[in-house]
Amino acid sequence: HHQRALAGNPKLVWYLARRFRLPRDITGLAYLSQVHQAEAVRIAVEHWRRRPEITSGALYWQLNDCWPAISWASIDYFGRWKALHYAARRFFAPVQLSIEEDPAGPAAAVWLSNDSRSAWHGEMRWTLETLDGTVLEGGEQAVDAGPSSVSCLLRKDFSESKRKIDRRRTVFTAGLWQNGAQAALQVAVFAPEKDMAL
Repeated sequence: HHQRALAGNPKLVWYLARRFRLPRDITGLAYLSQVHQAEAVRIAVEHWRRRPEITSGALYWQLNDCWPAISWASIDYFGRWKALHYAARRFFAPVQLSIEEDPAGPAAAVWLSNDSRSAWHGEMRWTLETLDGTVLEGGEQAVDAGPSSVSCLLRKDFSESKRKIDRRRTVFTAGLWQNGAQAALQVAVFAPEKDMAL
């Protein structure tokens, strides 16, 4: 009764199955649906923030629920934050790092969106590493981002790498550092999570 979307539950399961291994019970389904929602909205907002000439802002629907349900809200009926609400603190941060993935590559681009009125200075560090933490490639560079700016910091195409990239066991990470402290971290995969050798 509380699922008001037309064919809502079958749609949820269909989308989840495209990206994740399906859970065995309703508790796992509820949890994973919220993780998937947070990731979907994060990907959309990061995309929009990388293109301020097209989109000058983003809002998501909806904030809270009027009853207990698996829904698109980011705060549940009892006032508890769902995964989306926690994720929104990161993807709506005034200075935000994002990775634009190209799984066909595998390739990735690292972007910095600075929506603040002040310049941001620090460094960006990146790695291509295996799930056991072995770093295959990496680098770092200084970052000077002007106020109200968006810039592509790095583009990497690993399809031309001398090493054979195992998409199921490899991740790309990018982090922002300022005054010796990590200010942001992003991790990208080159295969659906259900195919990763976790």
